[in-house]
Amino acid sequence: MFPSAPMFRTEFALAPDVAPLNHGSYGAVPRSVARAQERWRGVMEADPVDFMDQLGPRLRAAAESVAPLLGLRGEDIVFVENATSGVCAVLASHPWASGDRIVTTDHAYGAVRRALDVTARRHGLVVDVVAVPFPVASPAEVLERVLPHLPGAAMLVIDAITSPTALRFPVDALVAAARPLGVPVLVDAAHAPGHIEVQESGLQADYWVGNLHKWCFAPRGVAVLTAARCRRATLRPTVVSHAYDEGWLQAFDGLGTRDPSAWLTAPDALAWYQRWGGVAFREANRRRARAITTALTEVWPQRRWVPDAMDTAMAIVAPPRPVAAAKANALHAALRRRGVQVPCTVFGGQTWLRISAMAYVRERDVQRLVDVIDEALVDAGA
Repeated sequence: MFPSAPMFRTEFALAPDVAPLNHGSYGAVPRSVARAQERWRGVMEADPVDFMDQLGPRLRAAAESVAPLLGLRGEDIVFVENATSGVCAVLASHPWASGDRIVTTDHAYGAVRRALDVTARRHGLVVDVVAVPFPVASPAEVLERVLPHLPGAAMLVIDAITSPTALRFPVDALVAAARPLGVPVLVDAAHAPGHIEVQESGLQADYWVGNLHKWCFAPRGVAVLTAARCRRATLRPTVVSHAYDEGWLQAFDGLGTRDPSAWLTAPDALAWYQRWGGVAFREANRRRARAITTALTEVWPQRRWVPDAMDTAMAIVAPPRPVAAAKANALHAALRRRGVQVPCTVFGGQTWLRISAMAYVRERDVQRLVDVIDEALVDAGA
């Protein structure tokens, strides 16, 4: 059906009785990276006070190791726990005026959309949600929908890869269109690092945040935030601590007592990713997703929902029969009871299956989904 890497699976502690089709939600930590994190925890526990005293330089060293992935320098990035944390920091730092309009799309990640709504209530803003159809014909259709909303906007918040529909949005073109209009752009690149070409994920935007704990194999709780130089003076974390007024690097690095071992392990995760091929590995996952999609269109009556110019290493397929959005959680639970871990996303009033084509996914994992889906649909009342 599609190629996989059998030896790759042994690098993880994945349960043998679960078909792991959901790498895109929380990732999976390789055994060697988990051991690296434990070593940092050992250093911390050996002398907690000295460890915290040395934390700032160690975080900056980790940032120097991670920054080349983005084509940046260590001084250009800070660590945050996840993309949503970075988005919230930007929204809390921006100088809003009552009546300002924030543009986003109906493909925005649910937590980000919630953050936009809360920010709007606090400051008297308007959230302008642009409807982008799914399926979509091409990147041009996204531009046609979004560009008319940019004039007069106070900010554009856009996804590099959409969570419910796994579409690669034309973020570079949107950033280029927003710049002459004076509209700052915040790119939610939660799924981008290790998944697509990062240089094509809107890195020229005013603000950009991406997770390393998904497709770059870092421990959970590792994301990086960068901002244009002109935005850094006012960009601060949502937590106010001792270094809040000492500059953006110090403010984000010095957030008080926490376990920073995941951040310090990020260089180990990226080195592991590169050992498995880096860009070649990333592109193999994308080809694997196409193969899985094609195979399932031959089993279930459907089409390929995502054009090649917008596809990713996550395959979007519809269940064999339509499932209302209200039944998505029940279907997810029914599949999990049958040993299949796959997200049931919701868009356009219906449920979709988003299969992550990570190299540890075997043909029999996808076959298990095929074998149990009808029974799970009945169990879910769908």
